[in-house]
Amino acid sequence: MRRVLWIERIAEQAGPLTSVAQQFALRHGVGLETSAESTLRSLARSIERYDSDDDRALVEGAGALLGVILIAHFNGRHRSRGAQHRCQLAANITFDPFAAIERVIDADNVRHALAQQVQLAESEVQHQGPVSRVITELSDQLADAGLPHRISDVFDTTAWLGPDIEVDLSRIIEATNEGIPVARAVRRVVESLSHAKEQDALPWSEAKARLLPRVVNAKFLETLPEAGRLLCAQSLSPELFVTLVMSYERRARYVRHAEIDRWGVTPTTAQREAIERLAERSTNTRISHLETDKGAMVVAKTGDGLDSARVLLPGLFDLLRAELGRSVLVALPHRDTLVACAAQPRDLVESVEQHVDREFRRAPHGISGSLWRLAAGGKLVTYST
Repeated sequence: MRRVLWIERIAEQAGPLTSVAQQFALRHGVGLETSAESTLRSLARSIERYDSDDDRALVEGAGALLGVILIAHFNGRHRSRGAQHRCQLAANITFDPFAAIERVIDADNVRHALAQQVQLAESEVQHQGPVSRVITELSDQLADAGLPHRISDVFDTTAWLGPDIEVDLSRIIEATNEGIPVARAVRRVVESLSHAKEQDALPWSEAKARLLPRVVNAKFLETLPEAGRLLCAQSLSPELFVTLVMSYERRARYVRHAEIDRWGVTPTTAQREAIERLAERSTNTRISHLETDKGAMVVAKTGDGLDSARVLLPGLFDLLRAELGRSVLVALPHRDTLVACAAQPRDLVESVEQHVDREFRRAPHGISGSLWRLAAGGKLVTYST
């Protein structure tokens, strides 16, 4: 009788990570026979002797295996948003095993680096890690302040308070890593939320000054709680939608259809106003023209979380045509970047496709790994090779 492997016992919890992990283990001689702990040691050895230039295959395979090991150790489970796969190790604690492997393969001492990543995951579970200590403090301060908001979900460094309030914790986490006390860093977010009720009741004349567009994919909308499906979302392509957010200093809140009705405007009017606000914020956009050995590409990477939405700007079509020629392809791998290239030559397009897919899979706010043909007015047309 064949003995059941430890990885098979948690296959349901680990979901799609399981098959990727098993294939990697089989291909690279990683033992799965005894325990998750022994597999971790075998994984370290396989990374040390990995001799291919394809780091992406290593990150995907070893990352999946590390994820399954962590799920087994902490009795966790697989989580995903779009193409982003994570380990849920405790309530409101997710861990990115693929980013962990990227850090490991760049280290001088693979075994030591891998052990550090496991220790980091353990510190998060114990609410002592850089992410979990912020989440714990935020939860405590919300309760102490008597606010109705509660953390309903966390994915990477984004916390959801109910179905439509999104708080990006990355800057807070960065501040605490630089020595700012956690309580002080979190307090500013809570103070902002304490004024949320009156801010959210703004009339149209004031609300439109805070509107911004945000491009999301269909899977993102499907993962929202049921109430979140009442968000105002207009189709940009079969896969992509334009949502609207009310932007504040410390938070962003998605706009619902009911609010559009209360303002007495149409969704088209609200979207037009949001794009105008985006244009006002785009005067210092960082757009780089890069010459590669395959040809030219243009990358917008400003770091303000708005670059993907800049595909909606009316002047972008003419700007990119002036840079790249008449036939332009664009990609929105994640919230913080926009990539464009000419539709020819073919090897350029293939190179950009690989870059976009890699960016999409690794980003916490992934949108799409596809390329789109850009038409006048910011319309995206499905592109196929």
